Amino acid sequence: MRDVVVLGSGLGGSTLAAVLARQGLDVLVLEAGSHPRFAVGESVVPEFGARARILAKLYGVDELAYLSNFQWLRHRVSGSSGVKRNFTFLTHEAGEEHRAAATSQFEAMTYPLGPDTHLYRPEVDTWLNSLAVRYGADYRERVEVRGIEFAGDRVTLQTSRGTEQAKFVVDATGFRSVLAEREGLRPAELPHQTDTRSIFTHMVGVGGLVPSRRGDPLPVPSPPDQGTLHHLFHGGWFWVIPFDNHLAATNPLCSVGVTLDRRVHPDDGRDGEVEFREIVGRFPTVARQLERARAVRGFVKTGRVQYASTRVAGDRWCLLPHAAFFVDALFSAGNTLTLAGIQEVTRVLLQAFAEDRFTATAFADYQQGIHDNLQLLDRVVHGAYLCMGSAELFNAYFRVWAVCNFHASAAAVRAHLRFAATGDRGFLEATHDHPFRRVLGLQQPRLRELVDAAYAIVLERHRGALREEAAVDRLFELLRQQSWIPPQFHIAERKRRHLASFTAFPLTALILWGKRHAPPEIRAACYDVGPVFYWELTKSLAREAGRSAAQFGRVVMNAHFTRGRA
Repeated sequence: MRDVVVLGSGLGGSTLAAVLARQGLDVLVLEAGSHPRFAVGESVVPEFGARARILAKLYGVDELAYLSNFQWLRHRVSGSSGVKRNFTFLTHEAGEEHRAAATSQFEAMTYPLGPDTHLYRPEVDTWLNSLAVRYGADYRERVEVRGIEFAGDRVTLQTSRGTEQAKFVVDATGFRSVLAEREGLRPAELPHQTDTRSIFTHMVGVGGLVPSRRGDPLPVPSPPDQGTLHHLFHGGWFWVIPFDNHLAATNPLCSVGVTLDRRVHPDDGRDGEVEFREIVGRFPTVARQLERARAVRGFVKTGRVQYASTRVAGDRWCLLPHAAFFVDALFSAGNTLTLAGIQEVTRVLLQAFAEDRFTATAFADYQQGIHDNLQLLDRVVHGAYLCMGSAELFNAYFRVWAVCNFHASAAAVRAHLRFAATGDRGFLEATHDHPFRRVLGLQQPRLRELVDAAYAIVLERHRGALREEAAVDRLFELLRQQSWIPPQFHIAERKRRHLASFTAFPLTALILWGKRHAPPEIRAACYDVGPVFYWELTKSLAREAGRSAAQFGRVVMNAHFTRGRA
């Protein structure tokens, strides 16, 4: 009898299998398909990289740290992945050229904490699956699970290749969760306010962004093609996630898709590609970028993408976050949720095996965390959809998400850097607790209150009780009142279209401000890093110097400047 059977070998299932096997458990991974394969979830945020480093050190799977920044991942995991140095949002009106002022940008971290990556999932997932096997997990593909029975001290799985037994089963199969179907966990009424559908594919021939035929430069420092590009319009948005956007690129593909608010754009039954092309044609700037693009695989057209679960764990079973719920691809939180869930599930399971007790009550905190993350992410994302189509309203609202993004990342980075400086595992163990169980730092009262207040304003405007101009004014006044946000964010400068820069010198100034002026709880959570940050930067530069002089030069430039190619 196995200790654990993991259903699904994607990013979540394979990472969990590697961690559990490294901790000495007998793990079997069952996969209905095979590798390599297409998967969604290609864009990440800085919090993802910080959590990957923490997971690597907590459980002795050092290779997971390779996921934490672009250079490590490119050299060690996937040469076909792209670089992500920014989040860029362009607001469009049908039939009109994009206006340069209708732009917002938030930069990703630079060395040694970044930049982030556009994950080419066929390679990344295959590598993670191989990592799990290398640490001792058994892997079987093209296996259909036909039945699951819980009785006594074991779980019995009937599969297309025979019977398997284990003490515990983890479902990492995503939307089509085997356990969710068996246990009837999908609620008839979803708790989400967000209600969206998507059409997407991979393409070749996607052009560089030409914002307008006049060639007006965008008022942002980082080139949009060096990150995840969002084309926003009323009730929806396109994503453009290139894998060929760096000097060493070998992969010509680009992930392209559109997500639509079903209340604004109900499905009329058309073919996915036909509908996609028609929507592209409404927006001249988007059409110009995609005029020579060709799909290399069929378009996927979804129904409503949101789902949830009435429970996420029981006696001898649990769901990973992506099997439990989904909100939306906007703001790229999915993979961060997965790593946060893996850390919590691993903690509970190791304790359960130590005590030989596998009850649902052990997962009570995990269940609450899933519930809270769904509720909070749904609020952040739904608020953004209510702002789409208005460049001024979105420019104000997206700053709330950016502030949460930074503080969540900073708290996780601080924990890792303090461990690196002291060797004290207490800094890592503390990430099991407040505020790390919620993504975007939303267990921090100041961040939660900011999100709630901003959402209330855009909801009031949506319901017609507030004019757009008044809503923008109130959002900026709300931001202006948050004296705990570093001045380097320029958070209340409404004409500014980009926020803080995280290159070496501006980041140093931001850290020093936090050490001197941030409220005590924010200072302790985010800014208590000391000189170890600069030691990590030195080590990162030394690694690149050992590869090539040219690469070292690029890394130095990217650590200090946002322009140019990685």
